[in-house]
Amino acid sequence: MRAEQVVDLVEGLAAAGVVVWVDGGWCVDALVGRQLRSHADLDLAVDRNDEPRFLEWIRERGFAPIHRAGTSAWEYSLTDAGRAVVDVRVFGFDAAGSHIYGMDYPPGALGGTGTIDGTQVRCMTPKWMFRFALAAPTTPKHLADVRALHETYGFALPPSHTGTSAEPRPPAALKNPRRSVLFVGEHDAGRSQMAAGYLSALSDGRIGARSAGSEPAGAIDPLAVEVMAEAGIDISTGSPAALTVDDVRAADVIITMGCGDACPILPGKRYEEWVIADPRGQPIDLVRGIRDQIRARVQVLVDDLLED
Repeated sequence: MRAEQVVDLVEGLAAAGVVVWVDGGWCVDALVGRQLRSHADLDLAVDRNDEPRFLEWIRERGFAPIHRAGTSAWEYSLTDAGRAVVDVRVFGFDAAGSHIYGMDYPPGALGGTGTIDGTQVRCMTPKWMFRFALAAPTTPKHLADVRALHETYGFALPPSHTGTSAEPRPPAALKNPRRSVLFVGEHDAGRSQMAAGYLSALSDGRIGARSAGSEPAGAIDPLAVEVMAEAGIDISTGSPAALTVDDVRAADVIITMGCGDACPILPGKRYEEWVIADPRGQPIDLVRGIRDQIRARVQVLVDDLLED
């Protein structure tokens, strides 16, 4: 897509009363103030309340759905006969600012502004765009995104993005060397197991990772094992565990994913609810998307817990 196409879409939607936020590669371009590379598509975040007007406006311009693996009610693609492709990410927050639907943007993540072709656009904040870029695979284009944000905003580059190696930080570098995270799901067979696997890998074992379920299954979902193996992480040796009060008591951070009110609430603990689709019974392409979403969330958590 060309920059003028992006501006035409964003300004046209704004004129129709629809606010959108630019995400992905165009967001990086907007934040650094220049186009780093060509883009095949445009990622747009749309508030759930504005989605009907958004779809009405964009369909009037000849856009129609693209049938792709992994499409969901809140993440899908549209094209106008191949001239432009828009990847749509629908989200919803309640009046208190808590995530209740769709793409799980962290609070405040959509508070940025940038410039595309001389036009100001809404987008992700530099900090959150940098964190999500770090969580992406280290391909040349994503490395370029990370380095451009580093050069523009002074964010520290990890060794994985500098081309140099470094020894893992000793436990003394942690805010709390005994930090541990408990991931709680309903069956402890998919999301919680993948999250625990990623936490161990992305923190180099410096953060304790456990998972449990309110109604544990008999075995880990084979597709969860398969997609994690594709990412180089073996979770096949684990097994679903029943949630206990002792598990919660032993953790510093408790991440819940679809377990309802089953998780005990203890004082002095940090709780987060991650709204992520259940991979159970889903096709493998959708499970891969869920895996990637979990990786991004875990990377943000690791960055926070290991921050000096």
